[in-house]
Amino acid sequence: MNEVWDLDNLIKPTLDAMEGIFGTRSWRGTSQPADDRVDRIAAVKRLPRAGEVPGATIDVWVIEPD
Repeated sequence: MNEVWDLDNLIKPTLDAMEGIFGTRSWRGTSQPADDRVDRIAAVKRLPRAGEVPGATIDVWVIEPD
C-alpha cells in the first residue's frame, strides 16, 4: 500500500524536533517549540527513485540579528 502524506505533516515533526534550536514558545499550556521563529521553509516531496534509499535532506541556517 502506498501511503500519501501531506507535505505539512512531514515538516511538522522536524520543526518539533528542533526545540533545542528554537527554544520554547512562551504561552500557557503544554510546552511547544517556538517554531514561530521560522522565517522561510522550502520543501518538496517525491517518491524515491529506483535504487534510492528513502529519506530526507534538511538544511538549517541560523540568521543572527545585526
